[in-house]
Amino acid sequence: MSSAHTPADQGSGLAPNEVDRLRWLGALMALAGAFGVIFSCLNWLTVRPVNNDGAWVSLTGLGSVASSGLPRELNDFADIKTVMADHGTAGGAWTLAFGALLLISSIPLLMRRNQVSGAAAGLIFSLASTITCFVYLDSPANGVLDSDATKGLERAAGVAADLSTGYGLWTVLIVSIIGIATSGFALGLSLARRGY
Repeated sequence: MSSAHTPADQGSGLAPNEVDRLRWLGALMALAGAFGVIFSCLNWLTVRPVNNDGAWVSLTGLGSVASSGLPRELNDFADIKTVMADHGTAGGAWTLAFGALLLISSIPLLMRRNQVSGAAAGLIFSLASTITCFVYLDSPANGVLDSDATKGLERAAGVAADLSTGYGLWTVLIVSIIGIATSGFALGLSLARRGY
Protein backbone atom coordinates (compact mmCIF):
# COMPACT_ATOMS: atom_id res chain seq x y z
CA MET A 1 0.00 0.00 0.00
CA SER A 2 2.77 2.47 0.82
CA SER A 3 4.15 2.22 -2.71
CA ALA A 4 1.06 4.05 -3.99
CA HIS A 5 2.05 7.22 -2.15
CA THR A 6 4.54 9.71 -3.49
CA PRO A 7 7.67 10.96 -1.71
CA ALA A 8 5.82 14.24 -1.17
CA ASP A 9 3.36 12.34 1.00
CA GLN A 10 6.17 10.86 3.05
CA GLY A 11 7.62 14.29 3.79
CA SER A 12 4.29 15.91 4.59
CA GLY A 13 3.94 14.27 7.99
CA LEU A 14 0.71 12.53 6.99
CA ALA A 15 0.14 8.82 7.38
CA PRO A 16 -0.99 7.08 4.16
CA ASN A 17 -4.57 6.59 5.43
CA GLU A 18 -4.81 10.31 6.26
CA VAL A 19 -3.60 11.25 2.79
CA ASP A 20 -6.35 9.02 1.38
CA ARG A 21 -8.89 10.62 3.72
CA LEU A 22 -7.86 14.08 2.50
CA ARG A 23 -8.25 12.94 -1.10
CA TRP A 24 -11.76 11.68 -0.35
CA LEU A 25 -12.60 14.98 1.33
CA GLY A 26 -11.24 16.76 -1.74
CA ALA A 27 -13.49 14.62 -3.95
CA LEU A 28 -16.51 15.53 -1.79
CA MET A 29 -15.54 19.21 -2.01
CA ALA A 30 -15.32 18.92 -5.80
CA LEU A 31 -18.72 17.22 -5.94
CA ALA A 32 -20.29 19.90 -3.72
CA GLY A 33 -18.78 22.61 -5.92
CA ALA A 34 -20.06 20.94 -9.10
CA PHE A 35 -23.57 20.62 -7.67
CA GLY A 36 -23.39 24.27 -6.57
CA VAL A 37 -22.59 25.30 -10.14
CA ILE A 38 -25.32 23.13 -11.68
CA PHE A 39 -28.13 24.04 -9.28
CA SER A 40 -27.30 27.75 -9.46
CA CYS A 41 -28.58 27.52 -13.04
CA LEU A 42 -31.86 25.78 -12.14
CA ASN A 43 -35.21 26.80 -10.55
CA TRP A 44 -34.89 29.34 -7.72
CA LEU A 45 -38.39 30.84 -7.69
CA THR A 46 -41.75 29.41 -8.73
CA VAL A 47 -45.04 31.27 -9.12
CA ARG A 48 -48.22 29.18 -9.30
CA PRO A 49 -51.80 30.38 -9.78
CA VAL A 50 -53.85 29.39 -6.76
CA ASN A 51 -56.86 28.23 -8.83
CA ASN A 52 -55.00 26.30 -11.53
CA ASP A 53 -53.28 23.01 -10.62
CA GLY A 54 -50.19 22.14 -12.60
CA ALA A 55 -49.48 25.55 -14.12
CA TRP A 56 -46.38 27.48 -13.10
CA VAL A 57 -43.85 30.13 -14.05
CA SER A 58 -40.32 29.71 -12.75
CA LEU A 59 -37.16 31.78 -12.67
CA THR A 60 -33.68 30.25 -12.53
CA GLY A 61 -30.78 31.51 -10.50
CA LEU A 62 -29.42 33.11 -13.66
CA GLY A 63 -32.68 34.89 -14.54
CA SER A 64 -34.16 32.63 -17.24
CA VAL A 65 -37.95 32.29 -17.25
CA ALA A 66 -39.85 29.07 -17.98
CA SER A 67 -43.55 28.20 -17.76
CA SER A 68 -45.85 25.25 -18.17
CA GLY A 69 -49.58 24.61 -18.27
CA LEU A 70 -50.74 28.22 -18.55
CA PRO A 71 -54.09 28.53 -20.35
CA ARG A 72 -54.62 31.57 -22.56
CA GLU A 73 -57.33 32.96 -20.30
CA LEU A 74 -54.82 33.57 -17.51
CA ASN A 75 -53.83 37.00 -18.85
CA ASP A 76 -52.80 38.18 -15.40
CA PHE A 77 -50.43 35.23 -15.18
CA ALA A 78 -48.95 36.09 -18.56
CA ASP A 79 -48.23 39.50 -17.01
CA ILE A 80 -46.38 37.72 -14.20
CA LYS A 81 -44.19 35.97 -16.77
CA THR A 82 -43.47 39.35 -18.41
CA VAL A 83 -42.61 40.96 -15.06
CA MET A 84 -40.27 38.08 -14.21
CA ALA A 85 -38.58 38.29 -17.61
CA ASP A 86 -38.17 42.07 -17.39
CA HIS A 87 -36.94 42.22 -13.81
CA GLY A 88 -35.00 38.98 -13.45
CA THR A 89 -31.49 39.27 -12.08
CA ALA A 90 -28.67 36.78 -12.06
CA GLY A 91 -28.55 36.24 -8.30
CA GLY A 92 -27.33 32.70 -8.84
CA ALA A 93 -24.19 34.00 -10.52
CA TRP A 94 -22.70 34.52 -7.06
CA THR A 95 -23.34 30.97 -5.90
CA LEU A 96 -22.24 29.66 -9.30
CA ALA A 97 -18.91 31.49 -8.86
CA PHE A 98 -18.51 30.24 -5.28
CA GLY A 99 -19.29 26.68 -6.44
CA ALA A 100 -16.69 26.91 -9.20
CA LEU A 101 -14.12 28.27 -6.75
CA LEU A 102 -14.92 25.44 -4.30
CA LEU A 103 -14.38 22.98 -7.14
CA ILE A 104 -11.03 24.58 -7.98
CA SER A 105 -9.96 24.66 -4.32
CA SER A 106 -10.45 20.89 -4.11
CA ILE A 107 -7.66 20.29 -6.64
CA PRO A 108 -4.78 20.63 -4.12
CA LEU A 109 -6.43 18.00 -1.91
CA LEU A 110 -6.86 15.64 -4.84
CA MET A 111 -3.29 16.19 -6.06
CA ARG A 112 -1.81 16.07 -2.52
CA ARG A 113 -0.18 19.50 -2.80
CA ASN A 114 -0.82 22.55 -0.57
CA GLN A 115 -3.72 20.81 1.13
CA VAL A 116 -4.03 23.37 3.94
CA SER A 117 -4.42 26.17 1.41
CA GLY A 118 -6.97 24.23 -0.64
CA ALA A 119 -9.03 23.29 2.40
CA ALA A 120 -8.93 26.86 3.78
CA ALA A 121 -10.01 28.29 0.44
CA GLY A 122 -12.80 25.71 0.18
CA LEU A 123 -14.03 26.67 3.64
CA ILE A 124 -14.11 30.37 2.73
CA PHE A 125 -15.99 29.78 -0.55
CA SER A 126 -18.46 27.39 1.09
CA LEU A 127 -19.16 29.90 3.86
CA ALA A 128 -19.65 32.67 1.30
CA SER A 129 -22.09 30.53 -0.70
CA THR A 130 -24.05 29.56 2.43
CA ILE A 131 -24.36 33.17 3.56
CA THR A 132 -25.45 34.19 0.05
CA CYS A 133 -28.14 31.48 0.05
CA PHE A 134 -29.49 32.63 3.42
CA VAL A 135 -29.60 36.24 2.20
CA TYR A 136 -31.52 35.15 -0.91
CA LEU A 137 -33.92 32.99 1.10
CA ASP A 138 -34.65 36.01 3.29
CA SER A 139 -35.37 38.30 0.32
CA PRO A 140 -38.93 38.54 -1.04
CA ALA A 141 -38.08 37.02 -4.44
CA ASN A 142 -35.07 34.84 -3.53
CA GLY A 143 -32.57 37.28 -4.99
CA VAL A 144 -33.55 36.58 -8.59
CA LEU A 145 -35.85 39.57 -9.07
CA ASP A 146 -34.88 43.20 -8.58
CA SER A 147 -36.67 45.45 -6.08
CA ASP A 148 -39.05 46.90 -8.69
CA ALA A 149 -40.35 43.44 -9.58
CA THR A 150 -42.05 42.82 -6.25
CA LYS A 151 -44.57 45.62 -6.85
CA GLY A 152 -45.09 44.45 -10.42
CA LEU A 153 -45.76 40.88 -9.28
CA GLU A 154 -48.23 42.06 -6.63
CA ARG A 155 -50.02 44.21 -9.20
CA ALA A 156 -50.09 41.43 -11.81
CA ALA A 157 -50.94 38.55 -9.48
CA GLY A 158 -52.95 40.15 -6.71
CA VAL A 159 -53.96 37.29 -4.45
CA ALA A 160 -54.23 34.78 -7.29
CA ALA A 161 -50.65 33.52 -7.23
CA ASP A 162 -48.39 31.75 -4.79
CA LEU A 163 -44.59 32.32 -4.68
CA SER A 164 -42.35 29.49 -3.52
CA THR A 165 -38.64 28.83 -3.30
CA GLY A 166 -37.38 26.56 -6.07
CA TYR A 167 -35.42 23.35 -5.62
CA GLY A 168 -32.28 24.91 -7.11
CA LEU A 169 -31.76 27.40 -4.28
CA TRP A 170 -32.44 24.77 -1.59
CA THR A 171 -29.96 22.38 -3.21
CA VAL A 172 -27.25 25.06 -3.45
CA LEU A 173 -27.75 25.77 0.27
CA ILE A 174 -27.43 22.08 1.16
CA VAL A 175 -24.28 21.50 -0.91
CA SER A 176 -22.76 24.72 0.49
CA ILE A 177 -23.23 23.37 4.01
CA ILE A 178 -21.69 20.06 2.90
CA GLY A 179 -18.79 22.09 1.50
CA ILE A 180 -18.31 23.76 4.89
CA ALA A 181 -18.26 20.38 6.64
CA THR A 182 -15.87 18.66 4.23
CA SER A 183 -13.44 21.55 3.81
CA GLY A 184 -13.52 22.33 7.54
CA PHE A 185 -12.73 18.71 8.37
CA ALA A 186 -9.98 18.63 5.74
CA LEU A 187 -8.49 21.84 7.12
CA GLY A 188 -8.55 20.52 10.68
CA LEU A 189 -6.97 17.23 9.65
CA SER A 190 -4.25 18.98 7.62
CA LEU A 191 -3.42 21.41 10.42
CA ALA A 192 -3.46 18.76 13.16
CA ARG A 193 -0.98 16.60 11.29
CA ARG A 194 1.37 19.54 10.86
CA GLY A 195 1.38 20.28 14.59
CA TYR A 196 -0.81 23.41 14.55
